[in-house]
Amino acid sequence: MAWFRLALVVVAWAVTLTGCTTQESEKSVPAPSSPVTEVLDEDEQFASYAEPLIEAEVIEWSSVTYDDGSLDDEVMAVTGRLVRGQGSEVTVTVATNPVDMSFLVWGDQVLRRLTAGPATGCWVDVTDTPRWLKPLPAQLDPTYPLTRVRVVRAAVSSVTTMFTGSDALDAFPRGLVRTLSNRSETSESEVHVATRSDSAIAYTVHLGFIPLVEDSHRLGSPAVEVIMTPSSDDSPLEEPPPGTVFQVGGAPTAPCPAEV
Repeated sequence: MAWFRLALVVVAWAVTLTGCTTQESEKSVPAPSSPVTEVLDEDEQFASYAEPLIEAEVIEWSSVTYDDGSLDDEVMAVTGRLVRGQGSEVTVTVATNPVDMSFLVWGDQVLRRLTAGPATGCWVDVTDTPRWLKPLPAQLDPTYPLTRVRVVRAAVSSVTTMFTGSDALDAFPRGLVRTLSNRSETSESEVHVATRSDSAIAYTVHLGFIPLVEDSHRLGSPAVEVIMTPSSDDSPLEEPPPGTVFQVGGAPTAPCPAEV
């Protein structure tokens, strides 16, 4: 019987040792951690997009207007170069007009360069002539939404913001503003802001809030899509030569530049 008792003791000791070893092993293996989901701070993310453009001295930009939000219904395209403290160079292409229109915003003046007739190459001052200003955006600083919108949500590389009331109209060509004004006074307009590269951002202004249908445009809702980036060209705008700017109904007093 002595050998039997000894066997029991050995077995009990082995079981105890195995249990301790298992417990120690379990203690040494860390429990798997739960995946960490990063919560985006919408305001900080929007500021990271907006600040480089707001602070830039020279901005290159382009925009496309869709009259009902459809990608197949482009009515106007605009390219521009804004030099803060001076003004802007703006070229407008209208779907129904085969000739591009060139404008120079110089201080408080809006000048349009003529492309036909005896004054070709000279500039006519259209500051106080609304019919000549119809193709231009109501707001010629393309960064203006970045200081007026309200952030509502963020994604990985975009932020959705909102305009209230008529602020959205400033992104649209002046010729459309009167037609569209009754659609924005009492509604919010969505402004979708997204990064295109390290320095370029794009935003789309949808007039009124209509459920998303396709391609980030809202069918039935006029839209303007703008892409802008700080310019690597910091050269100033060129002032028109003396005598080449004249009033509507007048004529230049100096030879017009040959190139248009």
